[in-house]
Amino acid sequence: MLAVELVYDLGAMRENARRIMAAAHPREVRVFAVVKGVCADPDVAKVLVEEGVDGLADSRLENLERLRRLLGFSCPVPFMLIRTPLVAEAERVVALADFSLRDPSFEISSK
Repeated sequence: MLAVELVYDLGAMRENARRIMAAAHPREVRVFAVVKGVCADPDVAKVLVEEGVDGLADSRLENLERLRRLLGFSCPVPFMLIRTPLVAEAERVVALADFSLRDPSFEISSK
């Protein structure tokens, strides 16, 4: 089995986040950083929060759960689930995400 190692530079991430926030916030653009690519690494999330992102986003509930566990429920920014959740996931979504996106074409049948 192959092992994959993801290596990233927190200093570069900090600088990139700082630049994005400096460009976005004066224009009243709010930024949610998607942390799926780093499996919601708490060190990356902390850097992004410290640099002023308006929220953290992921499409995996497991990653949001990890962030809640490691950063706590007192994290100063909201969490967003960036996919339409399954009906069976509703309780977990409410517990873990402050926002969730919904596909406007998705409808629950009353049949």
